[in-house]
Amino acid sequence: MKVLIVDDDRFVRQGLKKLLPWSDMGCEIVGEASDGESGWKLTQELQPDLVITDIRMPGTDGLELSRRISESMSGIRIIMLSAYADFTYAQTAIKYHVRHYLLKPLSEENLQQLTEYIKEISEELNQERAYYQQRFLSGNSQHPITDALEKNDVDAISAFFEDKIPSMQLHGSELRTYCMDLIAILFQFLQNLGLRRDSSDRSKKEAILALSSMKSEEEILSYTYQLYLDTFQFSLHKVSSSDKLALSISQYVEEHFCDPDLSVSSIAQALHISPVYAGSLFRTREGININQFVTNLRMEKAAKLLRDPSLRVQDVSESVGYVDPQYFGKIFKKYFSCTPSEFRRTAITPPGGGECYETIYQYS
Repeated sequence: MKVLIVDDDRFVRQGLKKLLPWSDMGCEIVGEASDGESGWKLTQELQPDLVITDIRMPGTDGLELSRRISESMSGIRIIMLSAYADFTYAQTAIKYHVRHYLLKPLSEENLQQLTEYIKEISEELNQERAYYQQRFLSGNSQHPITDALEKNDVDAISAFFEDKIPSMQLHGSELRTYCMDLIAILFQFLQNLGLRRDSSDRSKKEAILALSSMKSEEEILSYTYQLYLDTFQFSLHKVSSSDKLALSISQYVEEHFCDPDLSVSSIAQALHISPVYAGSLFRTREGININQFVTNLRMEKAAKLLRDPSLRVQDVSESVGYVDPQYFGKIFKKYFSCTPSEFRRTAITPPGGGECYETIYQYS
């Protein structure tokens, strides 16, 4: 949990930093300010989870700082400190969603109370984030926005975010939770498009951390909306570039057929797509699966190499990606109905015959 301390008394700031067990509470002090205006600028810049602020400071005081935070960054918790036991201040603090109100000086008893308040807020935030993450990972394929995604209907997506969501009157944690559900649907859609699972997982983590740390409702909704617009462009690109991607797979195989570790997985990894998507797309576009395409290409290359009498069969085998010459021979015979040696003899001493001649002829 990120904490910002705002107090015009330097000794109070130093005391708070030194006397409380921050790391034990899972907290990090990300900044400090000596007045409300500086505190407001740091709040916007650092996006803390908790602001501990004095109530009376020169210029912008703690109440004004709390008002700004509550109106535009409502997810931030506030603890207020004051040397003035004034009920009016306490009432105003409650109005601005200040969670706790402690009087100075901070005695040992008050510091213990402050520690308990901070632990309470930290645990609350952890529970919220765990809840959001669970909802985020669950997804909901029956959601009405799914249809707009599948149809690549950007107008429907825009209407959903600009008209439908505002009409639902969602605020605070309700809006955040709803947007988390929308993001879950979005990443499931991306995965169905063939986005690599590991890239998708990394993006999920980034999205959930970003969304859970945002404070204003406008920022939460805008962030989610932009993700959808970006995905719309991505999905259009995926559809329009299928032929190019199939060609990229073919070209990659042409360039790496001699690699004994060449596989659907390694091809997909190199092209930043999922193996399932790569296989499905290539089979749809080319009418043959990738493994068979690799085998066909290797056999064609092997047939040409075998016409060179200076190359051993083992050399040819390794040149087309087979470490084991016996396995190469097995695949070759299945493909050409003769062994590599028989193929070579027929290719180098053409017709009179040989069962491989008709097959060899096409590679001459």
